[in-house]
Amino acid sequence: MTALTSFPTALSVVSLMASPEAASTTGFVAANGTGVDLEDYEGLGLILMNISPGTDANETITFTLEDSADNSSFAAITAAVGATALATAVAYNAAAALRCKSAVINVNQARRYLRVVCAVAGTTPCFTGSISFAGIKKQR
Repeated sequence: MTALTSFPTALSVVSLMASPEAASTTGFVAANGTGVDLEDYEGLGLILMNISPGTDANETITFTLEDSADNSSFAAITAAVGATALATAVAYNAAAALRCKSAVINVNQARRYLRVVCAVAGTTPCFTGSISFAGIKKQR
């Protein structure tokens, strides 16, 4: 286990998914993020989601976290691993402020690879933002 005194040098942040440029008219689309290898991480990790509001009241965006043993066959993360809070659809509209959510994941219980899956719905869904994983790298 990494000592607290080595936290600043052991912390690593990796992008799980980012939307196109802010000038994009589509933003996030239904897509699978790229698998991130968790082999060099330990303990608890943090999923950070930072999403801008959509332009219509009926727009929703849903993110689901998945893990995999082989970076090929992914399945939704189980409750034991955590991070299920991001799997809830959240409606954003023009009056909404920037939305930030986070979830904790137990890297020791997750399978080797982690990715995020995005689904959008509504008349003209357009969201921008990013989703990242922050974790502690193993000290060797």
